[in-house]
Amino acid sequence: MRRTPIKQEPGTQDMLTEGQPDISSGEIKPEIGEERTTPPSGTRIHWIENPNPEGVKRVKTEDLETILRPAEMIVGAPQEETLESGVLSELYGPPSEPDTTGLAKELLVACASAIPFVKDGLISFLRAAELKDVSLMITQANRAFSILNSLKADYSSFYDVVRCYIRDCSKLCAAEEALHKNTEAIELVSLHQKLGNKIKVTWEAFLDVDRELVEAKENLAALEAQVQGTGELRVKHEVELQKKKAEVAALEAQVQGTRELLDKDEAELQKKKAEVADLEDRKIKLHDEFRVTAEREEDIASKAMEAENAIAEIIHDKAVAIAAVEKSKAKLVYS
Repeated sequence: MRRTPIKQEPGTQDMLTEGQPDISSGEIKPEIGEERTTPPSGTRIHWIENPNPEGVKRVKTEDLETILRPAEMIVGAPQEETLESGVLSELYGPPSEPDTTGLAKELLVACASAIPFVKDGLISFLRAAELKDVSLMITQANRAFSILNSLKADYSSFYDVVRCYIRDCSKLCAAEEALHKNTEAIELVSLHQKLGNKIKVTWEAFLDVDRELVEAKENLAALEAQVQGTGELRVKHEVELQKKKAEVAALEAQVQGTRELLDKDEAELQKKKAEVADLEDRKIKLHDEFRVTAEREEDIASKAMEAENAIAEIIHDKAVAIAAVEKSKAKLVYS
């Protein structure tokens, strides 16, 4: 699906938060000893499944069906054709050329003197009226137009200005209503941002545990070598004990000390093995949690982008409508 870039107009507020992780395509396979960094922007992470997942206790997550349910259709503001066939269809006009045949000159003068007052009255009403009272604006405008018709006035340009102002007010009200109805889309954008933050935190925790695991395995290898060397020393001393009867007492003391050292090293070895096993279990759990979170972010990423574009377009329409209202309001004079 093609995504349209969001264009920010002056006077509108950016509803998005920059700097959120954007995971798209690619593959990262963590290896022991490899230097890791936070996943770069534009990288989708595909995780290798644990070969023995039955023995791993899964980390509890939120109900995916609740979070990832299909978002409701975005409600947009009505288009120009909808306004023309809807609310604005109730507005009288446009006016025809007035017929003054048979009307006395004195009556024409009297009518002409009353026309500015009717136009001024309608202008004053429209300026004071709430922008959301479009129906009331149309009602009062129709009454004013009826009076102008009865006064044989030529008010075509005045009619166009009034119609333009009412149309722009209607557009603004429709944009406000559409924005109010799209709360679910706004919540979806917020959820996408939160998931991006959670992915970053989980990834950093995973890297910390992985670094600890690498260090623990290095220490384990050194300790295993030390234990092996101690065992070889013990054998050597026992051979020498058989050869040198005169030095039995001294050699037995050395052997006893070597045995104590071996027991201590073996105990330390078991302790380190337990630490390594615990770190490996933590790494697997964080691996699974990160994978689930990344999959959730991938599923809603496209929906969040559509919601962001829709909200930005609505805000843009609102800004355009506000500017149009102010512009037409400045032109709102009888002519």
